[in-house]
Amino acid sequence: MRKTFLSLLLIAGSITSFTQTTYKLELIAEGNFGQTNGDVFVRNTTVTPAQNSGPLYQSVNAVPGLNVLQDFKVAGSKAIMVDKPTGQSTVYVLNYPSMEVVQVLPTGNNGGQTIGVASPTKAYVSFGSPGGVKLLDLTNHTLTQVTDPNTDLSSYSNGMVHARGYMYVQISSKIVKIDTLTNTVVGTILPGVGTISGLVVDDAQEQLWVMGGSNLKSIDLLDNETVSTAIAMPVAGKHMRYYDQKIYFWSSKKMYIYDIAQGIVPTTEVYTSSLAGSWDFGYGRGFDIDQNTGDFVITSASGFTGPSAFEVVDGTTFEVIESSSITGCIGANNCRLFTYHSTPELPVPDIALLPVVEEECSVELTAPTADNGTITGTTTDPVTYAAQGTYTVVWTFTNNMGSVTQEQTVVINDVTAPELDTIAGSSITCSETVDAPVAMDNCEGEITGTTTDAVSFDTSGTYSINWTFDDGNGNSVTKQQEVIVTCSDLSVGTKTIIINSVFPVPADQTITIVLSEQVTGEIVITDVQGNTILVQETNGMKNTIDTSSFVAGIYFLSVNGEMIRFNVMH
Repeated sequence: MRKTFLSLLLIAGSITSFTQTTYKLELIAEGNFGQTNGDVFVRNTTVTPAQNSGPLYQSVNAVPGLNVLQDFKVAGSKAIMVDKPTGQSTVYVLNYPSMEVVQVLPTGNNGGQTIGVASPTKAYVSFGSPGGVKLLDLTNHTLTQVTDPNTDLSSYSNGMVHARGYMYVQISSKIVKIDTLTNTVVGTILPGVGTISGLVVDDAQEQLWVMGGSNLKSIDLLDNETVSTAIAMPVAGKHMRYYDQKIYFWSSKKMYIYDIAQGIVPTTEVYTSSLAGSWDFGYGRGFDIDQNTGDFVITSASGFTGPSAFEVVDGTTFEVIESSSITGCIGANNCRLFTYHSTPELPVPDIALLPVVEEECSVELTAPTADNGTITGTTTDPVTYAAQGTYTVVWTFTNNMGSVTQEQTVVINDVTAPELDTIAGSSITCSETVDAPVAMDNCEGEITGTTTDAVSFDTSGTYSINWTFDDGNGNSVTKQQEVIVTCSDLSVGTKTIIINSVFPVPADQTITIVLSEQVTGEIVITDVQGNTILVQETNGMKNTIDTSSFVAGIYFLSVNGEMIRFNVMH
């Protein structure tokens, strides 16, 4: 990596060495337990003089910090934080990089633990008490429990990775697989390495890599998730990361690299950190690799007694670029590193491989960025998709040196059928047609049922109609409706109308029938099943019937063969 040397800049935080490659580092501070000082801090050497900033969340929103900031992730234009205080956890959705609050979501769970990003619009959050994982929809800012038929998400997760439309969740010695389209657990993988200490994805080869103790194994996502035989490492590892066909991991303060492409097992470390501490070294998730340069950062929580220390290291020469700390950053447990060459270059995308965007109905893409967010990608392709299919969007980043492009895959695939549990029964007369029922669809909204069965009838009786609800995207559901038909025995020829009016409708305590003439006969009331509820002799032209004991519903009233329908509501 090309480097030049700059004079030492003494600003907030002690600096023990300085080798030029400019960078931006985000340090996530857990904060002291029981205090509200968990927040995000930034060290930026791409500007002159270099700047430290933070606490960002507190400063921008004028609020206290988090009581134990457990994890921090970025998904597109949103940042996500989850805390882990005593009691209920909270998920925070923020605009990124401004850190302005968009939504604060109480979770109903204790022990917020881990965030996994599936796409710019979907993330998952793991909890420890009770255990489980929830989907965070970054479009409407809602949390939804993952459907877990066999209670596989029985505890918290220390790591989640996304690949091929699935979220792979590390829980103790197993990996739980969540289908991100249906938000449902669809299986588990037992890699056989004991307690898992690291899980990463190799998107290029479409493999997962998992470590437990000194055993390293691959899981082939193209071959039924077949688990390889163990590759023995020289030491037990943790903080496993992937970069450029290599697996990076730490043992104590020594970093090792396994070369996947060459199959070379390391015999010795490639770098030894000079940071102080033991248990607090690499605390939490305090290790990150810039996926564009291979430079890396390792942190120390510094015993929670002072500013957390860090080292930014050149990934080629393994020389320390800078060793420093940021005032107020207590207990760093996570970090994100972006490094840049000091000489003019073509734009460097901030994300080495853009994530596949998968939605069921529609999506509006967020433009990716390059050069630490200073260049926003442009495209001549559509950025909004609603039709089913797979699309490729080409993003272009341009500066004075030229342009580079990145491709992003967009998948719109509706797999959810219209929702309708049952269809309520219907009661009609021979002169009526059954109204088509509707179902609700996740993409199309209301869908009216269709049928090839008859929807009107000439004879009294009970009939069944099969209604089909098709969303046009390959998903349909068929439900049956029971229809009760009641027909009047009308004589041939002109018939005088006997019933002049009925009121009130709907009836409550009573109903009054006004006849058009003095009629001697019976008033008969039946329910929708054809059961006779009441028989009463007519008494003049105005007859009142007590309906206070009637069950709310639809009834049929007839006088000498002439029938009308009315309903009762209480």
